[in-house]
Amino acid sequence: MREQFPDTLDFYRWLEWIATQQLEDAQRSAKDAGMRLGIMADMAVGVHPTGSDVWWNPERFAKGATVGAPPDYFNQQGQNWSQPPLSPVELENTGYVVYRDMVHGMFAKAGAVRIDHILGLFRFVVDSARAAAPKRLLRLLRFGDH
Repeated sequence: MREQFPDTLDFYRWLEWIATQQLEDAQRSAKDAGMRLGIMADMAVGVHPTGSDVWWNPERFAKGATVGAPPDYFNQQGQNWSQPPLSPVELENTGYVVYRDMVHGMFAKAGAVRIDHILGLFRFVVDSARAAAPKRLLRLLRFGDH
């Protein structure tokens, strides 16, 4: 990929560098203005299925699964968010290093982190039948289930 698209990769590295500089400047300004914690980062519930995270490290994600929400009062059919979850098996096998690095990276530039869909830390819903099935089967997995 580097040989095929060097300019494109350099452009995205540059964008990431600019965004990091701006984030560090915002954190410094917030703390200088008297905000004890500074800014708050946001931990997203997932990543795009064809995004750079999945492209770069496909083994870290549960293939064929998507994150979602179980049926509830507001949505009786549950929800499919079309985002691949991190593989619980891969997380456990690697000592959760990917997750730890992500959290440490967020706290390096922010004083607090908002976790989107906190239950996603402990369980996630897998849409196993996709939209082609007449009635979707949703399975709730908890970390530690294999």
